[in-house]
Amino acid sequence: MNAQLLQVVSEPLPASRKVYKSGSLHSGLRVPMREIELHPSAGEAPLTVYDPSGPYTDPAVTIDINHGLARTRDAWITAAFTYQGLKALGVPQASLDSFAPEFRQGMAARAKILGTTGANAPEHWGGGLSSPDLHAIIVLFARDVAERERRQHVHEKFVSGCAGVEVLSSLDLEAIPPFDYAHEHFGYRDRLSQPVIEGTGVEPTPGSGPPIRRRARTPAPSPPRCMPVSFRSAACCQ
Repeated sequence: MNAQLLQVVSEPLPASRKVYKSGSLHSGLRVPMREIELHPSAGEAPLTVYDPSGPYTDPAVTIDINHGLARTRDAWITAAFTYQGLKALGVPQASLDSFAPEFRQGMAARAKILGTTGANAPEHWGGGLSSPDLHAIIVLFARDVAERERRQHVHEKFVSGCAGVEVLSSLDLEAIPPFDYAHEHFGYRDRLSQPVIEGTGVEPTPGSGPPIRRRARTPAPSPPRCMPVSFRSAACCQ
């Protein structure tokens, strides 16, 4: 049954072919698309649509569900905007008003409610984190310190060309060893975001609940692996 499933998920889709479009801002970005052949009577070129099927339908990719997919990148970023940041971006006021009051107020204004008082009060926060000028938090993740530093220079160069953008502060962090069991980057064995699947042979950590039962006829994924991650957090304003 697994061999049959492997053939189904890795074969090309009929009457179409997978193509990639290069990004306009970043030429190295490859957006997966699919050219669908139309009936000859239409006399038209193939219809191009976005293809979210991943590498499974790419005939140029060798699929092995026992080893997983190849790495697509060694570094990536995440971005989080504050209420003031969304406002600076020009988000309509009607949309801004739709956010929860807690988000609109911000953590500094809610310091007493959150218990961040005394030595932990906003006036003691470093790096401009309590300033209304804080518009975004950008986190750069990398597989190791060397890759993080290399990508850091790339992004610093990019930010320097963005008019009106200023880096208020930054902080370099690294994942906490050991790396022979799953845990998040602060060292806590939090499995809520990476639950154990029944049939993988992995024992749930205390407090994470029982393994999740997989659907019938679905092959069990390989046990999750924890990989060391190095990342940099930067606070920005515009």
